[in-house]
Amino acid sequence: MNNIKNTQIRKSNDELTSLPVVEIIHYDTNEIESQKETFPVSHFLDSECKKLKSIKNLN
Repeated sequence: MNNIKNTQIRKSNDELTSLPVVEIIHYDTNEIESQKETFPVSHFLDSECKKLKSIKNLN
């Protein structure tokens, strides 16, 4: 699982929380890193939950 890492997010001055994120790295044709995107895991979970809610029959 090379693409999953933990990022430290500060909720307040004295509280530190660990947030799991997914890091997506794009490479160009020369295999040089061209772009890096970081999303919280909840971003993907929320979108999948919305898809499931829109399906009327799961069976």
